[in-house]
Amino acid sequence: MRLEQRDRISIISLGAVASSQHLRCRGFDSVDSLCRYFGAGALVWIGTTSVHAGDVASQLCCPRAIDWAGAAFPLRKRPYISNRAVLALSTHSMNYSNASRLPASLGSLLGLVVAGCVSLTDNDQLIARSGDQIVRTENAACADGWPRFPVDPAPGTALGPADFSLMTWNVFKGQSPDWPQDYARLARDQDIVLLQEAHLTPTFSGLLERTGHRWYMVRAFDYNGAESGVLTAGRIPASGACLVRLAEPLIRIPKSGLLTRFPIDGSGRALWIVNLHGINFAPGAGPLRGQLEAWAELLADHAGPLVLAGDFNDWSESRSEALTAITERLGLTPVRLARDDRSRYFGRPVDHVFYRGLEVVHADSVAVTSSDHNPVRVRFRLPGSLLEPRQ
Repeated sequence: MRLEQRDRISIISLGAVASSQHLRCRGFDSVDSLCRYFGAGALVWIGTTSVHAGDVASQLCCPRAIDWAGAAFPLRKRPYISNRAVLALSTHSMNYSNASRLPASLGSLLGLVVAGCVSLTDNDQLIARSGDQIVRTENAACADGWPRFPVDPAPGTALGPADFSLMTWNVFKGQSPDWPQDYARLARDQDIVLLQEAHLTPTFSGLLERTGHRWYMVRAFDYNGAESGVLTAGRIPASGACLVRLAEPLIRIPKSGLLTRFPIDGSGRALWIVNLHGINFAPGAGPLRGQLEAWAELLADHAGPLVLAGDFNDWSESRSEALTAITERLGLTPVRLARDDRSRYFGRPVDHVFYRGLEVVHADSVAVTSSDHNPVRVRFRLPGSLLEPRQ
């Protein structure tokens, strides 16, 4: 069976999502023309958002160059394929001893990614919804200190110390037609929402407005003309925000993290929240470890309540060990879920919430079909000893 024109295709260089309609923004009018260009020996990672997993092996074009890797990824019968799910490569099995054959193909594919639908920016730009305006703050990197940041004039606005909620979710750029309904349903009761792979299209931003949250976003890169990156939304305004962008070592498209601080009523302290999308496409754990080390350095002097959450891409033992080392150094505890439906890659969950200076009231995850990740929800409270005594 051949892929029809109505199918939406993603072409991925080691997973760098560069989704397009029918490959047109890459200059290819079909999957066949793609395979003719790269040849049977090229490393190409292909996923679709409109066909079932069982159909994919017969639909990929270079039949002699396919190694089916779907068994490593529990797709849970979703009506689309995760961007990590299908691998088409040379007839040799995938291992790093074949890496010397890859640079030319990877370079060509990367050129398509960067020159096509993805564009990179030099500025560390923070985008915020402040009142009725979208405000863009340049040079908002955390290394430069807390930037001047507009805060809605809402005196006395703070998180409630007895009970506040947080959700983290990699939303797959909101590409699924079911995503708006899922987001509206899941986010409406949350005080703070952390999104990875946010994509600020008019539909996406309109949905954020309807939930009534103020929001702050890292412009990591632009994709199909709209900003993409991590986004933190809250019922109350943040008292500060800053960002960190680090490029993926192979594909050079940035992964981002966003630090926001929120006052907690009656505590005299601010809650710091890091929304992080971990570096993914590297042969070892070193680049992810470096990203985590950068955040550990930034957070080292903060003695108050802290949440570190997001999609950490810790899908291997070495990556998990790097994450554990950093969180233990920062005195953070992983949230234990009463119901754990987190998405797993190579058998490991990659979406986590770590915390300190708080108590967990309840935590769970929710199975959805509108993203290749399931959201994680946590209700926190501040320990009584940290509340300021009433006069």
